[in-house]
Amino acid sequence: MTLMSLQRLSLESGRDWMISTVSPMRATFFSSWAMNLALRRMYFL
Repeated sequence: MTLMSLQRLSLESGRDWMISTVSPMRATFFSSWAMNLALRRMYFL
């Protein structure tokens, strides 16, 4: 393996790791925001 292909491999695995860690956080944040919105709507009606 050359240094170039090793660097590319680590870059791609790092990007996959970022995607897999960021998306659950974003989903959790979005669902809690939606829940707050629904609760607020129920409270004010």
